[in-house]
Amino acid sequence: MIVQTGKQVRSPGRKSHTRWLLGRQVTLLACVLLTGCPPKVVHVPVQAENIISANEAAKEADVAFVRKDYYAALIKYLQAARHNPNSEYIYNKLGITYSQLRYYNDAIEAFHRSIGINSKYAYSYNNLGSVYFAVNDKKKAERSFKKAISV
Repeated sequence: MIVQTGKQVRSPGRKSHTRWLLGRQVTLLACVLLTGCPPKVVHVPVQAENIISANEAAKEADVAFVRKDYYAALIKYLQAARHNPNSEYIYNKLGITYSQLRYYNDAIEAFHRSIGINSKYAYSYNNLGSVYFAVNDKKKAERSFKKAISV
């Protein structure tokens, strides 16, 4: 790399090249740390009546989803998730609904949350693979599908 200052042309010094490399390494490390592993999901205590109301809201959402009223289903799944944040089933259905509405980033977050709640829930891995396939990220899609099969 050549740096032109005024009328003189000179190569950057060793210090600036080393500083540039160090900056690139720090940036790469930050990217790996920020995108590496999904955050750990914390299970919160949920009372029995909240679980019952979450299940009722999820049933209503299922009916709306079958009618292809995805926005109504989304609202009901969000309500169910608010009542019971520990349900991998609800977050999986929430992810499916987001993907039907083509809110792929939200769908990916919901599937990751479902997987964080129960890493043995194969449906979430499969649906996550479908979303990655829809956004043309074939490598992540393949990884998700393989994980679903192995689970």
